[in-house]
Amino acid sequence: MNIPNTLSLTRILLIPFIAIFLIQGYIKISLILFIVSSITDFLDGFFARRLQQFTDLGKLLDPLCVKLLILCLFSVFLCIDTIPLWYYLTLLIKECISILAYFQIRGIHNPMDISPTRASKWLTFVNMVIIILVYLTKLNFQLFVSLKPLFILSFLLSIYTFIQYSNLWIMLIEKHEQNHS
Repeated sequence: MNIPNTLSLTRILLIPFIAIFLIQGYIKISLILFIVSSITDFLDGFFARRLQQFTDLGKLLDPLCVKLLILCLFSVFLCIDTIPLWYYLTLLIKECISILAYFQIRGIHNPMDISPTRASKWLTFVNMVIIILVYLTKLNFQLFVSLKPLFILSFLLSIYTFIQYSNLWIMLIEKHEQNHS
């Protein structure tokens, strides 16, 4: 097990603790663990590039960690009435379909290297900003910005990235069918 993959697995292991502390009302501890998780996200990419330790497992774990963390936190935020249901459902449906499509296409086209698009990186960034702002509101910080425009931006980016990846998935399936006909 290399350093980047160990860091990714650490992120996955942190997710239930982040959620449990948040649910139990230990907002600061949950936020600290979220920050640690975010730092390991940066570090796993840094070490993978620096040490040239790119693996198929790492290519799977890194985006999966981000999706699991975001879905888990937004699930908790929904339960504690911090985010709107329409936003959560959009995110949940998009991510579930994305994960299922990834595994279906990976079964057809192995090894598969799908790099994140610029829009998907922006989507992740916006979602992380939303998470931080929700934490700050739970810690009684007075925000001078409404979350609604961020929810709308995230919604639009979700739709856009879903279309981008859907086109890529269709192209890979068509390529597979052409190669096997």
